[in-house]
Amino acid sequence: MAFAAVLIRENYPQRVWNRCNNFVHNRPNIKPHTYKDNYAYEQQTGFYPLYHSPKKIVMLGSSITSRIDWCEMLERTDVANMGINDDITEGYINRMDFIRKLKPRICFIEGGINDILYYVAQDTILKNLKNIIENLKSNGIMPVLITVCYVSSDFPEADVINNKIKTLNKELVLLAKAEQIKLLDLNGLLSEGDFINKRYVISDGLHLNGKAYIIWSGEVQKILEQAGI
Repeated sequence: MAFAAVLIRENYPQRVWNRCNNFVHNRPNIKPHTYKDNYAYEQQTGFYPLYHSPKKIVMLGSSITSRIDWCEMLERTDVANMGINDDITEGYINRMDFIRKLKPRICFIEGGINDILYYVAQDTILKNLKNIIENLKSNGIMPVLITVCYVSSDFPEADVINNKIKTLNKELVLLAKAEQIKLLDLNGLLSEGDFINKRYVISDGLHLNGKAYIIWSGEVQKILEQAGI
């Protein structure tokens, strides 16, 4: 596994900066944000019909998932990266058909940070994740839920955001227990107190760097070995 596998884009999109600025100044969007407001969603899902080969593993998530070559990190060719930049959990639900068509044995679910930054209510986030988990289980796919990583102390309003993350993560623990699925908590490995360690993120304080992906992929590998995948 090499750091070359990590696709880091330091030029943080203006749309994301605007989103953080609204959060800091407590200016929610005039209309509720939906996955359809994300230009990357239509672009990236437009390629999905081209993918026909079955994959044993799906990595479902946001840009935090999409930035890495998971086949390279896991040293195998049966992994589908279904991370979409700026996506929210509502968007995940609306691409479940594509996941099912790949006939995976396991799906890792990373999501929630964009929902928080877009003022999506916690109850809605949990409802969406429960929907995703039950959809996967009903199709014989093993779900693995991943807690939301904290932002670094340099991120705008880090205290406020991390408090929301901590509250959501407590509920994710309960959701995983209720659904009897595995929970992968990266904060225990990447964070110091209530902030992600700066040595594991790029300059924006949110997106992970190569060191973090090596740790994350190592935890994924352990779960795959336990599941015999």
